[in-house]
Amino acid sequence: MSKYGQKKVVGAIYDNGPMDNPFLAAMPEMLSADEYQRLIRSLPPLPSRLFALSSEERRRQMPILSSLFVPMNFMYRVYDTLYRAITATYMTRTELEGIRQINALFYGSGLYNYATQADTGSALGVAGHW
Repeated sequence: MSKYGQKKVVGAIYDNGPMDNPFLAAMPEMLSADEYQRLIRSLPPLPSRLFALSSEERRRQMPILSSLFVPMNFMYRVYDTLYRAITATYMTRTELEGIRQINALFYGSGLYNYATQADTGSALGVAGHW
């Protein structure tokens, strides 16, 4: 069970990481592939007696197809890449903050600036061919 449950908007819960980095502490748990697929898919309910309906009545049901979404297999790979990139970037932030504090104590000033480089990824090619 996720610490955030099924809520769409919720205040941050700081219990999943080091206390010196609130970004990591607020990260939700990484979803398994099956759970991810289950959560993002949208399967609208079909009318009962679908096969007993006339062709005109079935054509009137066509608009429900626009709410159908079946995720492709590569979508979990994109989610996994993004999740790991965010986590790695937040970990780097924690390390750099420690370095800044040590340098400020040692040199007596905060003139040293450090930048982080976020992990990146790309999804290239024809969808569905991973």
